[in-house]
Order: sequence, then structure tokens, then C-alpha cells
Amino acid sequence: MTVSVFMFPNFVGFAQGMGAELFARQPVVTRRMSELLGYDIEAIARDNPDGKLYLGRYAQGIVFCANALALWARLDGPHAPAWVVGHSMGELNAMHASGMIAIEDLLAWIRLTADEPVYQRDADSGLAVIHGVPAETVARVIAEHQLDVVIACDNSIQHVVVGGRREALERAQSVFRARRDVGIYATLRGDFAFHCHPDHAFREPAQRALLERMTLRAPRVPFFSSILCRPVESADDARTILCTVPFARVRWRETIAALHACGARTFEQVGFGTSLPSIVAVTLAALSPAAPATGTAPVAPS
Repeated sequence: MTVSVFMFPNFVGFAQGMGAELFARQPVVTRRMSELLGYDIEAIARDNPDGKLYLGRYAQGIVFCANALALWARLDGPHAPAWVVGHSMGELNAMHASGMIAIEDLLAWIRLTADEPVYQRDADSGLAVIHGVPAETVARVIAEHQLDVVIACDNSIQHVVVGGRREALERAQSVFRARRDVGIYATLRGDFAFHCHPDHAFREPAQRALLERMTLRAPRVPFFSSILCRPVESADDARTILCTVPFARVRWRETIAALHACGARTFEQVGFGTSLPSIVAVTLAALSPAAPATGTAPVAPS
């Protein structure tokens, strides 16, 4: 029997118009989600007023909802996953899919943490993707050139995301583009360097109070965290993820390798876009070049 994994994407790559079919298919649920978040997710995804779609405080909630609707559509399918996993903020969708937390609590958390002071303090920071070299090479180049950027996501041996202040990203761009082994260095749209603050966590009094009120359960569906880089076992693990997921490094390459070691052979993206299967395929091919496992396209339209 094939061991399958449901993967939930983050909001990088979410573009205007995506999710339209998902929102239209469930208008009552979509309106309720909008009420809980405090903004019209369907209108922002469709029209992108004032560039809100590319601001983290809105994009997190919109993409979480799109992924959740895609999951509910997918649950009518022929088989359930053996594991769930999320990339970056997709961890919240994986937590919900595992049965650890009610969606209402997650939406309340997303709304409350959208005004985290560090988002405003570092509003001139961002992310860039480097394609062609592994994280080990990126780290060495950063050290050699004393670049003021950090690795945010180790996605595969060919795909790394770095983050920092805009001027630091521009300096890093000149260094990496000068290398023959780097195929792409591209700045990503967004207003914050997610996963570049490993010492930070949500600790405001209101955040702590909401966390204490939440009902957190052990996972019913096995949940492998790409932040912790191990299976999630307890409510304490869930609290750690909730408090650190925007700030801690995403260890995606290690996560996929670990799931492969657990027997996972089919990886299906649930939600918008097509980014994760191609990234996963690189890691799987390196692990089993003779007969690589498959990373499949999204299971719900966007």
C-alpha cells in the first residue's frame, strides 16, 4: 500500500485571482471565515485592493482558508493521507488537518497575531530565492562575503530561500548572481522576512491568553512538522509551532527525507499553486535515483 502525504503550501506565490473557484464553491463558509478574520478574503484574493494580497497580515489568512477549503474537497476522495505536512505557514493547515485544533481557534490566532510588532518593525525586509546550490553552499557564501542575510528555508539541494533587509538582499544578489553555479536569484514579493528570526516567538499577553484558552489535542492524523523537523506528538508541540512558525527556519529538505524514511512515497499538494511537487521531486530523486517517488500536482483547483 502506497504511503501518501498531504502537503500544504505557504502564501509565497499566491497571486491575484487564485482561490476563486474554492471560495465560490463554499460561499457560506467563506463569509464565516471572513468574519472571523475581520476582512473579506474573497474580495482581497480577487481584486487585491491597495496591494493587500501581498501583505503578510492578509495573505496568511487568505491562503490558510483556501488550503482549508481544498482539504475539505479532498476528503471526499478515495484515500486519506498517512501524514500531513505544511511548508512555512502551511504548518497551520497541517495542524488543522491532523485534528489537533478547531479551525475557529486557528483563525482567531491568525487574526490576533497579524499585528505582531516585529512585522511592523521589520517592514523593509523580505525574502529571495536562490536556485542551483544547496543550503551548505549558501551558508558558506554568506560567511565568506559577510552578507547580512540568513537562510529562511532549506527546500532542496537546489532551492534555498534567504531573508534580510532590502539593502542586504540587494548586496547578496550581486554576490550570488556572479556565481556560475547559481541559476536564479530572485527577490520574492512580500513585506517581511519570514523564518529569519529564530529567537523570536509570539509572547504578547493577549497571545498567551488565547493560547491558554485553546483546546489542543494529540493528532489523529500523523503530522510531521517542517519547523520542528519531527513528528508532532503533543499539545505542547502544537503550542511551540503556533508561537514560532513565522520566525523559525523551514527545514523542508530534511522533512521530506525523514518522511521518505518513514515509507512515504506519494506527496500530494493540497491547496493553490504547483510549487511543492517540483521541489519535493528533487529531494526524492536524490534519495532514490533508480526509482524516485512522486510529488503530484495540487488536488484541488485554484
